[in-house]
Amino acid sequence: MAQLFLHDAMQLILKEKSRAMTAQELADEINTRKLYIQKDGYPVSTKQITDRAMNKNYADLFDVIICLRDEKIK
Repeated sequence: MAQLFLHDAMQLILKEKSRAMTAQELADEINTRKLYIQKDGYPVSTKQITDRAMNKNYADLFDVIICLRDEKIK
């Protein structure tokens, strides 16, 4: 599979898993599957995932949910 844009990789994983995921879970899955690699060769970080999800250019693609750890969405 050709490398995807980060937002496309995020969408692919979320559709496959059919559930909300943490930025860490998304980053781990994207990095494991090498769906997105930065130009400098480093893996995607959780900050990049969060930044992309919160970016106004992608507001129509992602919802950002903040909750307490002991009250995770199921």
